[in-house]
Amino acid sequence: MMALSPRLRVWSLLMGIFSIRFFTMQGVQNVFLSQATKQAMTLFLLSNLIACGGGDDTPGPSNTAGKHEHVLELEDMQREFIVYVPEQVATMQNVPLLFMFHGTTGTGEKFYNISYWREKADQENFIAVFPSALTYCYREDTDYDGHKELRFTTKWASGELGNTGDEGLPLCTADELAMLPPEKQALADHPLKDDVAFVDAMLDFILANYSIDPKHIYASGFSNGGGMVIRLAVERSERFAALSASAGVIRVPPLPAARAHSFVFAVGAEDEAGLLSFNQGLPANEQALSLPLDESLFTVVPAFKHMVVDPLLEVLQLKDISIFESALINGVQTGQFRFANSMVGEGNSLTVIIMAGLEHQYPNGHNHPIVMADYLWDFFKDKRLP
Repeated sequence: MMALSPRLRVWSLLMGIFSIRFFTMQGVQNVFLSQATKQAMTLFLLSNLIACGGGDDTPGPSNTAGKHEHVLELEDMQREFIVYVPEQVATMQNVPLLFMFHGTTGTGEKFYNISYWREKADQENFIAVFPSALTYCYREDTDYDGHKELRFTTKWASGELGNTGDEGLPLCTADELAMLPPEKQALADHPLKDDVAFVDAMLDFILANYSIDPKHIYASGFSNGGGMVIRLAVERSERFAALSASAGVIRVPPLPAARAHSFVFAVGAEDEAGLLSFNQGLPANEQALSLPLDESLFTVVPAFKHMVVDPLLEVLQLKDISIFESALINGVQTGQFRFANSMVGEGNSLTVIIMAGLEHQYPNGHNHPIVMADYLWDFFKDKRLP
């Protein structure tokens, strides 16, 4: 027998107020209520009808299996992202949600294919999102020679893009844009856009159109995408249960997040981009050739501590007290520091993991034995928003 909604159950009772029947040994007898009793029962049932939410029986959002490509109109720009729903998730409700932010030059499509988060979603029954950054023309000193070269590529507005200061990445001038081929001009001829607003818009759209558990939303990012995730850790801690950056550093002021949450920072011991940055200003005989996999990391490469760890401790409101562990993951040596002494009485933590043999890549089991998605999902899955 079909179950009635709360609203329909209340209406059924209202319809029966004026003629209630008792089943007795002698048969069915009609009992007619007094006018006062009818009024009292009617008021009671109508109050319950209001409490049932005004009678809206519209079903909530559901999940349809497959790769879904979405476009949102935001700040006069087309913003693109992929939502991947595993086959078995189509029959499920209130599933976790994971964002993967690509690095400079990347796209959502690229990391849909290479990050291993799509395969992990199949294994663990969650929905994965792969957004794409906009294309910009800007200047960046990539080789630290004191001259900012012109670049034309995708880039997240993680904090330094559009900044004209010494550490910033200024956008190209009108004259520089005019030197580009017409097809490139069309992609890059726009002002700096708000990528945090883009994340908000994606979250609102996905929560309205897919069946998501809003308490279990996570984000991972690589390189420039890692910097974007750190910005979200600072500015959107109330929307993400936990986050992780791989080979990306903070590009915004390290203000304490509104909510103390847990975070993983991961990087390869042979990350050439990171080493170039950490070695700046040091004489050749003091420059690190790789990141140590032991407790000497912060003394051998002090810039790593100053540029990566200290700002994250401020954001997460953690004390500078860590426990070090050396561990093998898929046969690869790793060094892991865990900071878990909260300054605000929360149970959050920062994990810093250095992986042997890994260059400036997001490890996926093919480019390196470690699968970052495996490691991070073990970290993410028991974290939830209050």
